[in-house]
Amino acid sequence: MPPDGPEHWADCYFEENRLGHRTSNVAESLNSWILEARSLPVQAMMDNIRIKMMMLRAERLKDIDKLRKDGKRITGDRRQST
Repeated sequence: MPPDGPEHWADCYFEENRLGHRTSNVAESLNSWILEARSLPVQAMMDNIRIKMMMLRAERLKDIDKLRKDGKRITGDRRQST
């Protein structure tokens, strides 16, 4: 059963940032994230974006490890907290 209140499905009612950003326009968010890479040749641009994605993933994995060490439960259900 899906969550009930709009705070579970509507960004305007969600009290915190979701996934480290505060925009509902994915293209706008991506364009600002790769702004410097867009002026590079294609291969260099792709390498730059790949490295950014790997660094972002590594940061998130560190955050998850820290939460686990602090005894917090990590679940796929974002509504659940302990």
